[in-house]
Amino acid sequence: MPPNWILSPAAAQDIRRIAEKSRQDWGLDHSIAYAEALFAALDRVAQYPDAGRHRDDLKAGVRSWPIRSHVLFYRVLDGRVEVARVLHHRQDPQRAFG
Repeated sequence: MPPNWILSPAAAQDIRRIAEKSRQDWGLDHSIAYAEALFAALDRVAQYPDAGRHRDDLKAGVRSWPIRSHVLFYRVLDGRVEVARVLHHRQDPQRAFG
């Protein structure tokens, strides 16, 4: 069964950058484990979409869900989770959504 989430082009690019940075800094095994954790978090968010923190300060309907050093930003559209961005916790989400 396909996942009940989709990645925006920006979120897909975020994940590619995270994987590459992780591989460069920590090695391939760590990069794979971190990517697996990110995708497991996506599955959890899809299972419990209302559990995320409301982030209407960024954009109406946006929620956030922390995962290790990153934060998933998403909204629910037609019963499906659409991930808008995956940002490092130190990044300013206002700039990403501005």
